[in-house]
Amino acid sequence: MPISNFLNILKNKNSHKKTSIPNLSANTLVAHRGLQKDYPENTLLSIKKAIDAGVKFIEIDIQFSKDKLPIICHDDNLNRLGGIKNFQIKERNQSEIIKQPAHEPQRFGNRYIGEKISPLEAIIPLLVLHPEITIFIEIKEETIKKDDFKKVSSDLILMLNEVINQVVLISFNSELIKIISESLEVSTGLILSSWDDITHKTKIIFNCDYIFIDHELIPARYNFSKSPIKPNCKIVCYEVDDINLGKDLLAAGIDLIETFQYKKLSKAKFFAT
Repeated sequence: MPISNFLNILKNKNSHKKTSIPNLSANTLVAHRGLQKDYPENTLLSIKKAIDAGVKFIEIDIQFSKDKLPIICHDDNLNRLGGIKNFQIKERNQSEIIKQPAHEPQRFGNRYIGEKISPLEAIIPLLVLHPEITIFIEIKEETIKKDDFKKVSSDLILMLNEVINQVVLISFNSELIKIISESLEVSTGLILSSWDDITHKTKIIFNCDYIFIDHELIPARYNFSKSPIKPNCKIVCYEVDDINLGKDLLAAGIDLIETFQYKKLSKAKFFAT
């Protein structure tokens, strides 16, 4: 991992100092698609189990139906999630989609056959009951068109109004995030496609509350604690399932670690050095 080289240099340089490093805990971990390791991803069951496990941050994905309504789903089809071939989300209305299974048969067989695809609004009662939860909602691009960005944005904000302070809307699409950010009604996050986005999309980044980045994109010796973007937004690093990598990233100034392995990482401790 390139960033490890930077960490070794940093430790040697400041070996005479004692620094407090955050723990891998509910305060620094994001449960990716709920408690995905143990339950079908993006289902209400997975989200509820994540909350039961004590998480404070959850990430889910949404796609859009033919009638332009949001459903909680990562893929734009149900091949993997429901074992249903040739079922394209954008070709079906929401009322039909939410009747379909989301039990991930390749991973769990028929153990969770009762789990269905859920409409986005199904998370609202959960968030009302748990005001300590922040939920990152990734807007997938496969099922919406550029011409629909403004309507989709306003519809989502209106739908989630009751829990809007607990919501962060995120996407790889910088134009979509720019539109949402301009509303000033909801927190936003940009997912970086490449490291070059740090310089090429600076204006949009500065208007975001969070930046998401794949840990493999981070160059060696980069110090996030001194980054010009740090005062403006928090940095979330994904997909991190290794304890040591998670600790190293926190030490390098990353704010949050997104993981499929919440239980595993949350048991690790990071002591002052």
